[in-house]
Amino acid sequence: MKYTNYFGRHFKEHGQPHLSDDSYKVYFNLVCLENKIHGMLILKKKFKKESSPDYYQFDSEIKSIEQQIFRITTNQHPELFLMEMLRKSLRF
Repeated sequence: MKYTNYFGRHFKEHGQPHLSDDSYKVYFNLVCLENKIHGMLILKKKFKKESSPDYYQFDSEIKSIEQQIFRITTNQHPELFLMEMLRKSLRF
């Protein structure tokens, strides 16, 4: 949840940035995807403690979501990604 955590800290320190509608969609999509992975990892921990065969059931979905996040962010550092969204927002 590196993007979600960075955005949260940034917004707390500097207030909500002025993003275009498209940038907000990207931001919320990214936060949603990271939280989805976070939830699946919590479930995986629970299954691991119970020695459940379901432990690996989320791996392919997690990998798919990680690929979606990569396509959105191109694995940029969160600060650079936010700056890029702000730059795109100024163009509108």
